[in-house]
Amino acid sequence: MENPEQINTCDLNSDFCIQIANHALLEEADKASNFVISPVSFQIILSLIATGATGRTLDQLLSFLGSKSIDDLNFLSSKVVEITTRQVGDDNNLAASPLVTMVSGAWIDKSFGLKPSFKGTLTDVYKAEARAVDFATRATEVTEEVNKWAQDATKGLIKELLRSGCLGNDTALVFANALYFKGSWDRKFDSERSMNKDFKLLNGQIVQVPSMTTKKRERNFYREINGYKILKIPYQNGEDTRNLPCTSFFPKRSMA
Repeated sequence: MENPEQINTCDLNSDFCIQIANHALLEEADKASNFVISPVSFQIILSLIATGATGRTLDQLLSFLGSKSIDDLNFLSSKVVEITTRQVGDDNNLAASPLVTMVSGAWIDKSFGLKPSFKGTLTDVYKAEARAVDFATRATEVTEEVNKWAQDATKGLIKELLRSGCLGNDTALVFANALYFKGSWDRKFDSERSMNKDFKLLNGQIVQVPSMTTKKRERNFYREINGYKILKIPYQNGEDTRNLPCTSFFPKRSMA
């Protein structure tokens, strides 16, 4: 059974996430490569920016994020942060729960000043780091600091969040979010049953990809709704109340 807290949170931010995903798909349609995005990371970063915004900028951010007020936005964000930072298992005990880690950070040039109220919201609501730095004279050191922060947060998966030389004396601030997930299938796939199958890319190209197969369907969910095929495969979650399956959506007809 799904957690009501998760259902409410999904209802509130699904429109924004779909907008981001659709935009990314259109941008990547002509490229014959895989890509990964985290719409919720975009949402959290824009929410961090909204927290420090005023006037028309704040109004535009609230409208884009689908929130009535900054209090409403911060409340939603706090629920997202709570779900993604609640730890039950660890890297060595994925049977207890999939490991989910989300961290956020803000590096703001010291010339702007870091208001206590803004820093308080970032740390209390978003569980984010907020630091005043000197981009004018320490751009290289700040780049290394942000990259080390991202590498630690993602267990070494993201080693270079910022390219060398991308920060300079004209940099005012850096907002970053890192999302890490590691889970174990509830019913493990037999590697000996994997086989190469055709896969059609968005640009129409057909490639061979290693595909997992299984006859264990008792806990898998499959439906065909509104022109889409939906497949949901659960992860082991032990006593974790969060429902964190792998959900895949496929168009019934080719989009290429």
